[in-house]
Amino acid sequence: MAPKTEAPPTLVIAIDFGTTYSGIAWKFGDRELESIQTVTDWTTVRNYRIDAPKAPSAIFYGDNVNRDLTWGYMTPFGDGILRWFKLLLVNERDLPENVRDCEHLKSARDLMHKLNKTPVQVFSDYLRNLWEYSRERIEAAEEKGWTNIYRIHFVLTLPAIWPHYVRSRMLEAMKIAGLFEVILEGKTTYGFISEPEAAALTCLRENMGRCTLEVGDQFVVCDAGGGTVRIVKDDWESGIKTAICKESDKYEINLVYKGPVDPQFFPSSFALQADEIREQVYKPVIEEIKELITTQIRQVEEGYQKPPKFVFLVGGFGRSKYLYQCLDETFGKKTHIIQKRGADPWSAVLRGAVLHGLSRTGLADSITAVVDSRISRHNYGTVFNDCPFDIKKHDIRDREYCPYDKNWIAVDQTEWYIGIGDAVSTYKPASFSCYQALTNPDQGLQIEIVISDSAEPPARRDESVKRLCLIKVPLPSKVWGKLRKEINEDGKAFRRINYDLRMISDGSSLEFAIWFKEQCLASQYVEFESTQMQKEEATDSGGEADAEMMEPEESVSVIEVEDDTDDEYMDCPDREDESTVGDHSTVRGRHDSLGDDFLSE
Repeated sequence: MAPKTEAPPTLVIAIDFGTTYSGIAWKFGDRELESIQTVTDWTTVRNYRIDAPKAPSAIFYGDNVNRDLTWGYMTPFGDGILRWFKLLLVNERDLPENVRDCEHLKSARDLMHKLNKTPVQVFSDYLRNLWEYSRERIEAAEEKGWTNIYRIHFVLTLPAIWPHYVRSRMLEAMKIAGLFEVILEGKTTYGFISEPEAAALTCLRENMGRCTLEVGDQFVVCDAGGGTVRIVKDDWESGIKTAICKESDKYEINLVYKGPVDPQFFPSSFALQADEIREQVYKPVIEEIKELITTQIRQVEEGYQKPPKFVFLVGGFGRSKYLYQCLDETFGKKTHIIQKRGADPWSAVLRGAVLHGLSRTGLADSITAVVDSRISRHNYGTVFNDCPFDIKKHDIRDREYCPYDKNWIAVDQTEWYIGIGDAVSTYKPASFSCYQALTNPDQGLQIEIVISDSAEPPARRDESVKRLCLIKVPLPSKVWGKLRKEINEDGKAFRRINYDLRMISDGSSLEFAIWFKEQCLASQYVEFESTQMQKEEATDSGGEADAEMMEPEESVSVIEVEDDTDDEYMDCPDREDESTVGDHSTVRGRHDSLGDDFLSE
């Protein structure tokens, strides 16, 4: 008997792709004493070095679009630089109106179309360069040959309220950028985490030593990040934005010219008055931040009858002295405003993403923070056929005769398991009793999971009900043998299986488990694409975008996911111990046999 081989150690790599700045952090899972490392030394356009935890989310395409490319701090001065392309990953109709009409975003979309690029292609170009540069930094800090030793687990961050389909687009960009081709042996896995949850993990983990932080305390994380107004990029980002405060008077900005300058005609610098910056730039943004924090504090007080003990400031703008002063002045009497020094607030999401990756891969230490429950943003349920048909309960349009139940049934009914605003436990699954009739053992179970954002989700399928995924579970022969044989009125044999559908959410994924008589038939994490996208929605993202939104087709899994699905932990084609994405499937709106139906008790 061959000796049992241990699994290779894991390297967790977090990628925080921001609207204006992006970064990469990492930690080797087998090195408990080492801290989380962040790429900080970036090359600039003049081959200087900048020590910062992030690089600009900017890319410049030269005359040869596919080869003449610069990115980050190396983009030249002037026009033609593509920024804000993170927001192009979202269909235009899904963006808030004020963002959709923003000049920055309009310029980015126009430039992308001019370059004949799609959002996924632009993101993959940027991601390839960001990763190749960061990989060199990791190799410089580690021994050679680490790619032959470690398996890699990537964690990508994204806004909490973004549509589900963005994750599949980010995955496609990762594949195009070559992130899954890093190691020669072992498995490359990945996951997602929302930016606020990553920031919360960092704040909780790094403040566990506070004597004033006790079990049962509540806190608010204010992630003030990339959507802030920009003036002159170098001076603004490196000094003014974070340094300005109530006592500031004025700031001098050095001007940069492409050629020789005659100081008689072209000044070398000019001054910005701090009062003008505070009133015209900071005040509108800070007032919005105050409103958001006020809402969060009110919700905590309503739920726990006391205000949160802390408000932690993170994000690039979270380092602002003026922001701290304004928030402390407004909330400081009943809540502590905590702002760490240096670059820590800026990289908080990155470090939290690494912590999440360590937790997901079983490498977290004993004091890693985890989230116990989450509030659902959607209604989750299934589509089923209800028997018998009840004219007082059902719509006559859904009435069909079923030879297996020997009765009239109502097809395409919906049952909602989780509603908007419901608390979903990370550890205790939601369980639902279901049944399905099968005509042969090869059919297996088919469960359709649907989503609705309606305040009152409908009792039958309508335009507000969108499919998330189709779960297909092969039926073991020993289970088939335990099912009682029945005969329908046409003389055809079938067997009915009663089972439980259990679901757990970790915030960025849904885990589905199918149980039959206390036996788990299948358990998988499932990545969802969007709710059913129309053809025109796909092309909204610019260019010939269809190919960029395709799900991977190389994998096969006991839980197969269609191209209109939601949430985390899909896998690269060679992954075995996590979920995979299966072949595309189609569910009939009306049934030909009960083998295609999902029925719920």
